[in-house]
Amino acid sequence: MRLLFVASIKYILIVILWQALELIFYGVVQHRIVDDIIGIILFWYIYQCESRGLQRK
Repeated sequence: MRLLFVASIKYILIVILWQALELIFYGVVQHRIVDDIIGIILFWYIYQCESRGLQRK
């Protein structure tokens, strides 16, 4: 459960940063399907890294 929480927090922070950059560069947050697909892959990658990190401790 902790893995999911930590991965979710990291993902949310990355999403907030990404949207802030879109606001700076485009002036509006643009919703794209590509961003959703990359977000799913990114979340899986963060979760896998968290689970491997806890196994080494």
